Amino acid sequence: MGHAVMEAIAAGVAEHREEIIGGILEEFLPLCGIPHQSGHEEAVSAYLRQRLEDMGYESRQDENLNVIAEIPATPGLESCPLVILQAHMDMVVASEPGEFDPLRDTVQTVIEGDILRTDGRSSLGADNGIGVAAILYAVARPRLPHGPIRVLFTVCEEVGLKGARLLDPAVLRDARYLINLDGFHADRAVVGCMSGKRETFFHPLTTIQAMPGSVGLEVELSGFRGGHSGEDIGAHRCNAIRLMAEMLSCVKEKNFPVEIAAIDGGTGANVIPRTCTVRLAVTADERKAVERRIQEEFCWVTAAYQTEEHTPHLTFREGEAPRRVWSESVTRDVLEAIRLENNGVYAMSSQFRGTVGGSSNLGRIFSDEQKVEIQIMTRCESDALEKKILLQHAHVAQRYGFTMGIVGYDAWHQEAMNPLTEAVDETYEERFHRHIKVMAAQVGLEPAYFHAKAPWLTMVTLGADIEDAHSTLERVRLSSLETMFRLMVGVLLRIAHHLRIEKTEGR
Repeated sequence: MGHAVMEAIAAGVAEHREEIIGGILEEFLPLCGIPHQSGHEEAVSAYLRQRLEDMGYESRQDENLNVIAEIPATPGLESCPLVILQAHMDMVVASEPGEFDPLRDTVQTVIEGDILRTDGRSSLGADNGIGVAAILYAVARPRLPHGPIRVLFTVCEEVGLKGARLLDPAVLRDARYLINLDGFHADRAVVGCMSGKRETFFHPLTTIQAMPGSVGLEVELSGFRGGHSGEDIGAHRCNAIRLMAEMLSCVKEKNFPVEIAAIDGGTGANVIPRTCTVRLAVTADERKAVERRIQEEFCWVTAAYQTEEHTPHLTFREGEAPRRVWSESVTRDVLEAIRLENNGVYAMSSQFRGTVGGSSNLGRIFSDEQKVEIQIMTRCESDALEKKILLQHAHVAQRYGFTMGIVGYDAWHQEAMNPLTEAVDETYEERFHRHIKVMAAQVGLEPAYFHAKAPWLTMVTLGADIEDAHSTLERVRLSSLETMFRLMVGVLLRIAHHLRIEKTEGR
């Protein structure tokens, strides 16, 4: 392909920054108006299918509500290899208790300079709505030269990559490349990811009669930063569930008459918990002493997190006195298990300097009339490290009377430099006069399942600059939308005109 032709192609897609950012936001903001937490994507899936149909493309939903659309090649480029552009449509809804209904309320956005965020009532859903929006903006532009493209929007990524796991392998069969737009950094090309194992621990709940003359006391932790259990696990943030267990254990060790009636903390295994609430039964004459002891422990522990945690809150509320409470053995087992299970960074990466190589996040705990349930997300770059962590967790579970279930996906690895990442790097270097960072992600990504279904696929993950995902502080840097978009477009151009790879027939 001659230089003059490439200049003509580049001129055809040379939008200004404001046009690109504005175009992506025009696609993103309607998504904010459609509730779409994981497991409830019916409305957003229907919207995306219709949006693609309105552009004139053939689209469909599979039985799991994944959306697939075929984008014909620019005339003359039909023989280029098929590229899949992929993002997930669901979001993690993080909010303060009682302030946001994820099935009804819509995300309210605010723009402050170069930052897009919410009004603070919920998470933003830039993970991964920004990726979805960038793909929609790209395929809506007839000036963009490209080979054949398949758009793939998946469901339930945030709950174990379910949409990717259940995807029919035929959707991938005739493709050669896949660009996933679920990254959190515009200056990185991701070529691998951690494994992700969701561990669920169940403890049978036995209860006893509450102490005679006891009163109800509700203790709530809130205001912590929380965040993504992979991306933010090394940021030294306080885990509200772990802190609650430490406070209650200290009170019990001082022999205060305190009994637990119920506990509820966090929102999911893959979210660093921002809140935790426990209902207690205490004797009336010891209530103030119990509150003082809990307050002392709260101040002592949170002092170690003052750089990251600016607004932690401890709240006491008087409540109805519980009639039944946990038995002493259940209380001991649950509190000790929480304190002993791994939480946070376990090991740094042996492959990528400065990257977490293994971690666990104690993300959710709740009790009902039959059980106490704890949910943990463990991420590892190697099978050996994963086996070591899971074995330790299993030992704690067995010691304290828990049964344990595990589901998840394996790590995704491929050659760091391949034709696809080289195309990304060339595009980035042209714009910024330096090489892009090629690395593995600290989170799980859908290419882990795509690789298992189609091992010949060459894949890369790109993204915008997203901070504090999975929290009410989630925000995206608007200028990074241009970088993400130009990388995607530049790669499509190079695939079509530089790589000169024959389209693979009938995989």
